Amino acid sequence: MPLLSQDPRMIPETMAELVAIAIQIERESVRRYQWLATEMRQRREHETAAAFDKLAVEEQHHMAAVAEWAQALGEGPLVDHEIHWHLPKDLAQNWEDAAGSALLTPYRAFAIAVENEERAFAFYTYLAASTPDAGIAKQAEILAKEELHHAALLRAWRRATWHQNERGARTGSRASSRIETLPALEAAIAQHEAGIAAWGVDFEEDVRTGDDPAPLLRAQGALEQLCTFLETVLVTTPDAATREKVEQTLHSAIARLAILHHRIDRVKGGH
Repeated sequence: MPLLSQDPRMIPETMAELVAIAIQIERESVRRYQWLATEMRQRREHETAAAFDKLAVEEQHHMAAVAEWAQALGEGPLVDHEIHWHLPKDLAQNWEDAAGSALLTPYRAFAIAVENEERAFAFYTYLAASTPDAGIAKQAEILAKEELHHAALLRAWRRATWHQNERGARTGSRASSRIETLPALEAAIAQHEAGIAAWGVDFEEDVRTGDDPAPLLRAQGALEQLCTFLETVLVTTPDAATREKVEQTLHSAIARLAILHHRIDRVKGGH
């Protein structure tokens, strides 16, 4: 699955515009993480809120580093507000999916952050490859590398969170840690899929089936349980073929969650 779902079709023509893009991306990250922290506190999910607080602070440090980079280039922290509307929707998609998540954990919070950094890396790489200006291309490559370095830090936090929570995992998660072969994985996935299918949601047809969001919310909960199970297996299984199957299934589950989030919003909004 590509990190960017489509060609951003955005080429900075000046260094000032590249700086504005970088500042906008970092400011949006800070804003989103702070907002998600507030959302999690309202749900009384304080550990997850603390994870997003930590991410917001880290993004503020990253934003300061970008501002220092801009000053070193002789460019001020200019922000063209129109740029926000032209940034790829992929840079905000998993934040939006997280806001509707019923099972958002600290581990998932850091996983979202890692994906954000990887998407930003892909975006800067696109800018570097698309601009005809060698100077802008060089600086875009520097920004891309910084996103990778930042992603590495966040992966370390994600791993640390996993190890901290492993002993306290619920029974289902403990059972999943014993899955070490592909047949065992497939059998477990089939059980989860049966639970999802029980709610009668058709993921192929975008048809509004009524005003009651309950079946969609229950299917969402079942899908997120599948995601939690797969994340557990991914970091515990020693078998390469099993991990590959986990990654494929996880991508599919996340795609279906995005469909459900959209439909739930439509039903709640009366559309």
